Amino acid sequence: MGIKYGNCFRSTSLVYAAIAPLIGIFSSFMTSSTTSGNILFILIHQSIVQTMPQLSINQLVASQSAGASTAKAEDETGLIYKWCIIFSLLVGLFMAIFAVIMHVFLAG
Repeated sequence: MGIKYGNCFRSTSLVYAAIAPLIGIFSSFMTSSTTSGNILFILIHQSIVQTMPQLSINQLVASQSAGASTAKAEDETGLIYKWCIIFSLLVGLFMAIFAVIMHVFLAG
């Protein structure tokens, strides 16, 4: 029974590591700023790291920042280009895969 719980707990941390870049993309679109998005969601990452000690706060914030920096294509009026959303989601998917790989191979 303990092994199944441990695998479930590990897979949950993998899912959250994969979601961090997507949170960054969302936060950048929502606030129109990478810094503001990071400030907005850093408390969520800290609370998740407290409940899942196998995650690294540094990795989560780096993944979120990388995701947020892809969502910065706006024109001077603040309209978001439609292709930017598609591009950001594709890059976010790549970053999510990379974040999971980093979590699996670099986790302490």
